[in-house]
Amino acid sequence: MTGMAPEKTPERRAADASLEAALDQIAEAYDLDGLRVGWLLALSFTKYDGDHPCSVISWHSPEGQSWVTNIGILEATRLRLHANFLEPDD
Repeated sequence: MTGMAPEKTPERRAADASLEAALDQIAEAYDLDGLRVGWLLALSFTKYDGDHPCSVISWHSPEGQSWVTNIGILEATRLRLHANFLEPDD
């Protein structure tokens, strides 16, 4: 990945709008009130080159959100998952 944002085609703009709407629905359904200040969607894929599988990780965040914010969200999530699932008695 080059770090460059992909061109915003009409399909990508529509997908972004749908994702934002879905995030709003999730927040409402799970009673997550407060001001959403950022988000990071991580995706895992398996691609095949002939008979050989290849794992691919991709991510998506709002246009203009800094890489520092993305890393912060990722690290905070990692720490929360670790605390909740690997050390549940702490």
